Amino acid sequence: LGWGFLAIAALFGAIPVLLVSLIGAPLAPLALIAGLAAVLLGYALGAWALGVAAWRWLDRPAPLGFPGRFGIAALGLALAVVLGLIPVIGWLLGVGLTFAGAGAAALGFASDRPVRR
Repeated sequence: LGWGFLAIAALFGAIPVLLVSLIGAPLAPLALIAGLAAVLLGYALGAWALGVAAWRWLDRPAPLGFPGRFGIAALGLALAVVLGLIPVIGWLLGVGLTFAGAGAAALGFASDRPVRR
């Protein structure tokens, strides 16, 4: 959660700093787009992780191929949306999923290790 908060805060915090400088002002919209993309990617990765956790909780074998993985992502997104309807806890869960996913993405982008398939 901490790395995700740091990544999103850095992207959105860079906008006022870029607007102050003459050279950075044209880059401010790119920082805004990158921040919004980080939030969306973070929520998607968090929902996917929720789907994987739910699938493992059901004690099912991992599905192979793209349709199976897409189904797990859809399961996680459906769970995230349903749990998000709970008045206070749902909002906190959505923020937590977003920060966790954004942190995983930030650490994945910053890693120098090759992706294991």
